[in-house]
Parts: sequence; C-alpha cells; structure tokens
Amino acid sequence: MVSTLIKIKYLIILSIICLIATAQLSGSVAAKSTSSLFVAHAGINESNRTYILDLLERLQKTKPDGHTIKQLNTKELTLAQIENEISVEKSCIISVGDFALKKILTTRQSAPIFSTQVSKTNLDSLINSYQRFGISLTGIYQEQPFLRQLFLSKAISADISSVGVFFGNKTRYSQPYYQSLAKKQAISLQYFILKHHVSAQNYLERLPINGGFLMILNDERHYSNNDLQSLLLASQRKRIPLIGSKLNDSKIAALASVYTPVEELAKQAAEKIGLICSGSNLPAPTFSNKFKVKVNDNIAKTLGYESLSEEVLARQISTQEQDITHE
Repeated sequence: MVSTLIKIKYLIILSIICLIATAQLSGSVAAKSTSSLFVAHAGINESNRTYILDLLERLQKTKPDGHTIKQLNTKELTLAQIENEISVEKSCIISVGDFALKKILTTRQSAPIFSTQVSKTNLDSLINSYQRFGISLTGIYQEQPFLRQLFLSKAISADISSVGVFFGNKTRYSQPYYQSLAKKQAISLQYFILKHHVSAQNYLERLPINGGFLMILNDERHYSNNDLQSLLLASQRKRIPLIGSKLNDSKIAALASVYTPVEELAKQAAEKIGLICSGSNLPAPTFSNKFKVKVNDNIAKTLGYESLSEEVLARQISTQEQDITHE
C-alpha cells in the first residue's frame, strides 16, 4: 500500500515536471518566433546617449506591428549569444557605430541591417565585403558630404580659390571624385596622400593653400581626436582654418563644420528601418539630407572670423545647393 502511494506520488511529480518543461519550451519557442527590431550598440555612453534614447523613442512609433524592440549591447554579448538573438525570422537590425556593426556582420545572419554612425568609407567597404554572403546592409553615413564642406567654405569666404585635403590609405580612392566636385565650384583641390603612420600636421606646409581652408575627412586613421588637436595647432600657425563634416570636428579643431543633428538622424533612421522591417527593399546608403552648421567661437576669434552666424551659413549652403539643382 505504501509502495503504491509512493509510485502514485512519483507519477504526479513527474507529470508536473513534464507540464512545466512543456510550458517553458512553448514559451521559449513563442519568444524565439517573435520578430524583433534590434538596436545594436557598443554600450550607451555620454557621446551617444542622446541619439540612442531618441532613436528608441522614435522606433516605438515607426516599428511594424508584431515587432518587439530589443537592445543588443555588442560589447557585453558573445558572438554566439548575438547570433542566437538575431536569427529570429523576419527580424531586422539598426546598428550604432563601427564596433556594433562589425560584430553583427561577423555572425553572417540574414536579418537586414541599417547602419548609423559609420563613415562612408567604412560602410561602403563593408557592403562590398559582405554582399557575397547574401547580407543586406545599408544606412546613413556618419558625416556630411564633401560638397557641403565646399559650400560651407564658400559661405565663409566667397572668393575662396583653393582648399586642401589629406587623403589616407582608404580615402585616397575618393580623390578624383573630390577633385571634380571642387573643379565644378571653381576651387582648386590641393591634396597630399599620407602613408599609414604619418601625421597630417607635419605635411600642412606642403599644401599650397592661399587664403583657403583645409578639409577634415571622416578618417579615424589620420583624423583621430589627438590628430585633430595637433592639426589645430599647425593650422593656427599657418593661418589655415579647418572645415569639418561632423559636430566633433568643430568641438576639437574646425573653425566650422556642417554636420547631421542627432535628432534628425534618429528620425530618418527610425523611418528607414521601419520600412525595411515591413519588407521594403533596402535603399542605397546615403548621406543625411538634413544638416546644421557649428562654429567654434574660440577658433573663430583666434583666426579673425568673429562674425560668423551658424544659421546664416546653413542658409547659404542650402541656397548653393538649390542653385546647382536648377542649373
């Protein structure tokens, strides 16, 4: 009798365990089958907090029905963990920065990816490298286009006749294109191709820029924060102002920069990834069509440009764009 009761009790416990396991498995399968919109980043810090929080807020309004927004901190997760997360069918990914994008790409999953905060040079290179694996990748380039840097230069100095550019190993392939853009604006492009470990500031005197500006390219190899600080000192000695394509350029070294505001980037990126997650074809990567101008007042004062208005300069850039559109 006692033995029979023990057996019955054991069977009841076994049945309960089976029911719990079945429920957990069903829940796991359900969670796995839920489509997700992943926001992949390398951690939220002071430099990207505003953008990521704004992006997350906007994604709540633009995400397709049936998609759940999930963050992926690619610095904390292993490749296996990331691969397991993003392998969900009909999911999509928006990435922030080089580190997150490269780690996501390493998993070689099929989920479409929309990149932000990555330079044109790096993003185009990654698209070319991974397209043979069938990976769908596009995005908005981190910097503003070189042509808008030229327009900003002309807005500051209408009679500008030359600008200088230092190309690196990757950016040198853009030299013919940049030269053609400058030529159409009646500007002479003076350039120097830097070797791998060469600092730009050491070669500034080799560029025959008479009354012109030096353009800062979005190339971390030769325009890191330390490089920019050194380049600023050299440019002030030579009285050659720097023109940037990102907000950070003006914070460190540029007289003025044309840049993409984070709120506009978040808005455009959220709209684009929402369409992609809904099944739309991936558009080609592009620059943001929205921009602002930032002037570094301290540098402007040092170089004798004390009356620059950011709003006026931005309007003048827009006017120049409209003029070439109607040509």
